[in-house]
Amino acid sequence: MDVIREYMRNISLYLIFDSFIGIILPCDKYKKYISLVSGFILILIMLAPIKKILDAGHNLKFFSAINFQNQSMRQVYEDVYKKQIKNIGENANVKIKDVEIKIKDDENSPAYLKITLANENTALQKINKFKNTLCSFYNLSAENINFD
Repeated sequence: MDVIREYMRNISLYLIFDSFIGIILPCDKYKKYISLVSGFILILIMLAPIKKILDAGHNLKFFSAINFQNQSMRQVYEDVYKKQIKNIGENANVKIKDVEIKIKDDENSPAYLKITLANENTALQKINKFKNTLCSFYNLSAENINFD
């Protein structure tokens, strides 16, 4: 709710600022240039929440911080993260059978990943490289990622 409030506040401040600039302009000679610049500023303000979401997309703590109203929305997010993890595994030549994500609703609680490998003979070096990639990509500690 605070995000929406901040977003609306930024738009309101922009509109007040834009109106004030329009009032204090001495002539209409520069009006089109000021309108162009203020239009760019409005676009940046409108895109700011989208940028925050995209920047936080790789952080599982962001996922736990979302207050889910229903279980189906949480399941959608879990499915997206599972697909991402499987794709990262394919890029690291690690075949994954299943991914289990454990995230508590508390924002400060760490996320846990339990990954079941399709092939138990996967080299330990590949698994460690895959684990390091997951740690850096999702900002997790290595202790929170377990393999079966």
